[in-house]
Amino acid sequence: MHRIALAASLLVLIVLAVACSGAAKLLNQPLPEIVGQTARESFGTDYVILIDCTVKNSGAEGLVIVKAQLRNGGTWVKEAELDMLEDETRMVTLEFPEATLLGTGLRGYRYFCGT
Repeated sequence: MHRIALAASLLVLIVLAVACSGAAKLLNQPLPEIVGQTARESFGTDYVILIDCTVKNSGAEGLVIVKAQLRNGGTWVKEAELDMLEDETRMVTLEFPEATLLGTGLRGYRYFCGT
């Protein structure tokens, strides 16, 4: 009787471990993670700060929303929707024309990417 209970408990633990490790895939949902972020300036017609966000989808295929935030006194947020495949990594560039070159340029801003 104890062996059956022990075997059943072990089976439950194995099933839970497998389910937790691939829960996003089992639930058929994307699992995005930001794996890189950089910012750069563009001096075309107007001054713009570009934030490059690199996102990896470790879950199932689906829609992923990537957001970038730029701060300097004010806060600006941009987002992009990406249809990503399972285990795909992509970079998206978000533009911030609200930035100004006055003062310190890019050094005067803080930025980050998120999902």
